[in-house]
Amino acid sequence: MCFATLLFYSLDELTAIINALPAQCRPFFVCQAWSGARPNELLALRWSDINFRRDEIYIRRGRVFGKEGTPKTTSSVRVIPMFSPVKQTLLDLQESKTKNIEDHVFLSSSGQPINTHLDRQWRLACKRAEIRHRPSYQLRHTFASTCLTQGCDPGWLSRVLGHVSMQTLFKHYARFIDGAAKENEKRMKNFLSVAEGPQKGPYSEGTKLEMVTVWAS
Repeated sequence: MCFATLLFYSLDELTAIINALPAQCRPFFVCQAWSGARPNELLALRWSDINFRRDEIYIRRGRVFGKEGTPKTTSSVRVIPMFSPVKQTLLDLQESKTKNIEDHVFLSSSGQPINTHLDRQWRLACKRAEIRHRPSYQLRHTFASTCLTQGCDPGWLSRVLGHVSMQTLFKHYARFIDGAAKENEKRMKNFLSVAEGPQKGPYSEGTKLEMVTVWAS
């Protein structure tokens, strides 16, 4: 997939579309938007894969057209963080009366595991929200670009996304990585200008001397 095909959603767009979704499938898309997991990984998710105490989700399998299997690459088997929108959504979903004998998290109205990526529901929600449709898989790319623009470490993000190597991340998100790097440079320059400037900021002469000693060691 080339970079030109990555069409991200803004936060306002995401909010509007998710609010326009039917209640039955809304949790699936919230988790897709804020976890970085692939759709087939979420379709296979079980409650035993979720650790609310540690705020972690264990990605162990995928579900495609009703059939489950282990991921094709070892990097896809991973632990991903459970951020607050995902955690609250899953806690609310756990309280629902609909349960599945195989412990699947995302179910159809009949209580069976969802077997499709639900993009038709996403398309209809885009229409109701009057927002240009892009495939729901773009939510994964939106998550990645948001992480990078917020200054997240590319190595950490690559592991969360389950990439085989860092090259995949750089291939698709180079401009966001460059932008995050420039922001980090700016923060470092601001820090050093305060730390080194005479009588600037909270640093005493003794503190500056100590810092120089540490850097030189």
